[in-house]
Amino acid sequence: MAQLTIQQAFALAVQHQQAGRLPEAEQIYRHILTQQPGQVETLYQLGAVAYQMGRRKVAVDLIRQAISRRPYFPEAYCSLGTILREMGRLEEAVAACRQAVALKPDFPEACYNLGVALSGLGEGSLKEASAAYRQAIVLKPDFPEAYSNLGNVLRDMGQVAEAGTAYRQAIACWPDFPEAHSNLGAVLLDQGLLAEASGACRQAIALKPGYAEAYYNLGNALKEQGLPDEAITEYQRAIALKGYYAAAYSNLASALKDRGQLEESIAASRRALELAPDFVTADSSLLYSLQFHPDYDARGIYAENKRWNLRHAEALRRCIAPHGNGRELGRRLRIGYVSPDFYSQAEAFFTIPLLEHHDHAGFEIYCYSSVGKPDQVTQRLQQCADVWREVRRENDAALAQIIRDDQIDILVDLTMHMAGNRALVFARKPAPVQVCWLAYPGGTGLATMDYRLTDGYMDPVEEDDSCYSEQSVRLPDCWVVYDPLIVLDPRPVEQTGPVTFGSLNNPAKHNEPLLRMWARVLQAAPGTRLILQVLSAEQRQRSGRLMESMGIAATRLDWVGRLSRVEYLRCYDRIDIGLDPLPYNGITTTCDALYMGTPVLTCAGRTPAGRAGKAMLCTIGLSELVAHNPDELVIKAAQLAGDLPRLREIRGGLRARMMNSPLMNAPRFSGQAEAAYRAMWRRWCEETGK
Repeated sequence: MAQLTIQQAFALAVQHQQAGRLPEAEQIYRHILTQQPGQVETLYQLGAVAYQMGRRKVAVDLIRQAISRRPYFPEAYCSLGTILREMGRLEEAVAACRQAVALKPDFPEACYNLGVALSGLGEGSLKEASAAYRQAIVLKPDFPEAYSNLGNVLRDMGQVAEAGTAYRQAIACWPDFPEAHSNLGAVLLDQGLLAEASGACRQAIALKPGYAEAYYNLGNALKEQGLPDEAITEYQRAIALKGYYAAAYSNLASALKDRGQLEESIAASRRALELAPDFVTADSSLLYSLQFHPDYDARGIYAENKRWNLRHAEALRRCIAPHGNGRELGRRLRIGYVSPDFYSQAEAFFTIPLLEHHDHAGFEIYCYSSVGKPDQVTQRLQQCADVWREVRRENDAALAQIIRDDQIDILVDLTMHMAGNRALVFARKPAPVQVCWLAYPGGTGLATMDYRLTDGYMDPVEEDDSCYSEQSVRLPDCWVVYDPLIVLDPRPVEQTGPVTFGSLNNPAKHNEPLLRMWARVLQAAPGTRLILQVLSAEQRQRSGRLMESMGIAATRLDWVGRLSRVEYLRCYDRIDIGLDPLPYNGITTTCDALYMGTPVLTCAGRTPAGRAGKAMLCTIGLSELVAHNPDELVIKAAQLAGDLPRLREIRGGLRARMMNSPLMNAPRFSGQAEAAYRAMWRRWCEETGK
C-alpha cells in the first residue's frame, strides 16, 4: 500500500469490490480514510461495501457522512433510499429517493427506487408509485425492471389488463426475465386465462428452475383448472425451495381440502400460521375447512372461531365509534349485503330470489360487491339493488368507512370465513346491526357479529346455542330460499336398470367415515350402484381402494369430473337416490337434486352444516328421508332402493313438491327475512349505549 498513490489504492479497492473480495476492498478504503479523513467517494464506496456485507446500519451511517460532505450527491441519496427501504424505514427511504430525483431529474434509477419505496407504503401510495415507474421508463425506455414493477403496482390497483401490458413490455425488453413471466402468469390467472397463465409460469421456471414464486403461481393456475393433483405438486416444489413460504402452505391446504385430505389440509394451514401468525386469510381458510372434518363438532369449531376473533379482530373493537343512525322503528331501513360472489356461482341460487323480492318501500338495498369477473348474474343482481358499490379495490378500513358513511342500518355478511371474505370489515362494526347468513350454516366467532340467520331444523330451540358468538334467529320455514336459475325438465320416473345412488357434492366432503357409510349402503342394497363426483385422480384411486376394502366391486362404482351447469343437472338423470355428505351436507347440490326429481337421503349430524339437509327435506315435507345415525341411514337407503313403487311416487311428485314448498317461495322467504330484520332493528332501537 505504501508505494500506491491514493488514486491507485482507490482503483484497486474498486477492483476488489467488483470481484466480490469485500474484506480486501474494505481494508483499502479504511486505509485511504486514515490518509484522507472525510474523502467523499471513499466514504460512499465503503458504505456500499458495508451494505454488500449485510451491515446496513453501518452503510447508512457512512453514506450519510458522504452526503453531509457533498450535498449534491444524487447517487448516494438513491443508494441510501434502497438501504432504508430494505430496513423497513419506508418514509425515510421515500424522502431519500425524492431528494435524489430533485437533484437529478433525469436519473431513471432514482425514479425507479422512488417507485419501489412508495409501493411499499401501501395502497394510498400506489398511484404515485406508478407515476415514478412511468417516469423511469420515459428516461430509460429499455428498463425491464421498471416495467415489471409497474405491472405489480397496476395489479395491486386492480388494473389487471394494464398490468399484463406492462409485464409484456418488460419481457419485450428482456425475454429471459423470469419474474416478469411469472407475474404475467399471475395476471393471466386473474383474467381467467388459465392455460396462458400456466404457460407463462412454466416459461419462468424454465428460465429460473429454483424460482419458488413461479411454482406457486403455476400451482394457483392448475388449481383453478380443477387439477388439484398437479397443483399440489407445484405447491410442494415451491415449499421445497422456500420452506418459509406461508402463502404456498395456505394454498396447498386448499388444494388438499379439494382432494378430501382434511388432516393434511389442516396441518398445512397451521404451518402457514406458524410462519405468518397474522395471515388472516389462511386462518379463515382453516376455519372453513373445519366444517368438513368429521372430528369437529359445533363446540370445537366455536373454540377455533373464538381464537380467530382474538387474534385478528379483537384489537379493532377499540376503533368502533358510536352509530348515529336514527332510531325510528318504522322508517325505511338500509340493508347492506357484502359479498365477492355476486356472479354465476352457488350463492346466486339463493341471493337472487331474496334480493328480487325485497320490499323496496320498506327497505333500501345496498350491495357491496368484490366480484373480479362480473357476468350476467352480476347484472341481474345489480337490478335488485337501490345502490350498488364496486368495492373490490377498497381495503377493509376503507370499505368499513364507506358503509358507515352510507349509514347502513343492518349489514349482512354472505361470506363469513369463505374465500374473499371481508370479516375484518365486520370486525370494525360499520353498521349498528350485523348479521351473517348463507355462506355456510354456522357462525363466525366475531364478537361484533350480532345475529346469524338459521332455522329450527338446523338449530332446534332445545339445542345448546352457546357455541356461537352471534344470537341465532330462527326463520319460520327454512334458512334459505332456492331458485335454479334454469328451466330443465327432470327425466321420466320409469325405472330402468339397477337403482343408482349418487353424490355430486364437492369432493372435499367425501371423507373416510362417510365413504364407509356409503359402502355399507351398497352392501345392504345388493345390485345397486354409486356415482361420485371427483376432481382428482388421486382421490378417485383412494376412494376406490376404500370401497374395495369394504367389499364393493369397482364395477358398482362410477365417477364424473368437472361438469357444466347443464351437464351437472342432467347427471341427476342417472341417479335414483341422492346421498347427502356428512358432516357438511349438500346445500346447492341437495336443492338441485330435489329440483331434478332425485330424492336425497340425509343423516343429521352434530353441526348446523350437518343438519342443512334435514332442514330442506323437512321444509318440503319429506322428513321420512332423514336419518339420525348411520345405521338408520343404511336401513332407509336399502328400503327405498327395494321399494320401486315408493321411489317412483317420490320422484314423480318431487318437482311439484319443491316448487309448491317454502323452499322455492321467494316472496314468503323475503318477507320472513325482512320481519327478522325489523325485529333486530327494534332491539337495537330499544337498547342504550350501543
